[in-house]
Amino acid sequence: MTAETTSEHNFHPEGLTSNQEKLALMFFDTKTLGKTRRRFQNPDASYRFEGTSREMAIIDFARDEFEFAITEHIMGKPEAPLAPFFINLRNLSPEVLHQVGVVLNELVSFFEREGHLPGPDFCAGIPKAGVPIANAYAKISGIPMVEIFDKEENSDGTRRILHKKESGNGENIRLIDDLVSQGITKLESVREAQEMGYHIGSFFVLVDRQQGGIEKLKEVVTDVKAAMTITQILNFGLRNQRLDKKLYDRAVSYLLKAT
Repeated sequence: MTAETTSEHNFHPEGLTSNQEKLALMFFDTKTLGKTRRRFQNPDASYRFEGTSREMAIIDFARDEFEFAITEHIMGKPEAPLAPFFINLRNLSPEVLHQVGVVLNELVSFFEREGHLPGPDFCAGIPKAGVPIANAYAKISGIPMVEIFDKEENSDGTRRILHKKESGNGENIRLIDDLVSQGITKLESVREAQEMGYHIGSFFVLVDRQQGGIEKLKEVVTDVKAAMTITQILNFGLRNQRLDKKLYDRAVSYLLKAT
């Protein structure tokens, strides 16, 4: 659930709180080093993916027809349409991470006040982007953070979530990650945590790319929430002249086909 459903903020064009609006501006205005994958087609019609790095805004847009390959392409659908935008929530500055923590804590606090969300024993981030985000949330909320996962990354771009910590004993854990697309690595992390003996009481992500991942997570975790949707961010960016109508239309068209 995002803040757009709370009566306090219904007047906002995108349904954002002031803290979310501040973070959305950072998404468009802050430059960071981003690692992305580009897709190329081989002579035999198969695909190959090449990793690269470039300076980009936290939310950035494809510069050519080879950007952006995401987890969906690497993990089983190489022919799927490339994403016209990329959200890079790694290598964030302390200022941005602090605002991320504020936004997540604001969202959690709303549901806790409503009595819909039991408090966890601790929180944990999904590696790698989710770990500093969970740490930022822990600093603001006061909820202890532990690292229970590791991530195995292969040269072909595939990744796997692994155990890092000894088994749990039924503790209530809140999982946190940067964003969710189709939920592939999120579901994997839930299974790993459950196999370690933890109870997954809630799962929070900063951005929902609105490609079905939230709905899949809700099948295995009772409380799943996103602070903002990609639609809110794109609408906000268009209204505040952070992207032009052509880029906006491409992104919206992609999302409509991807859902």
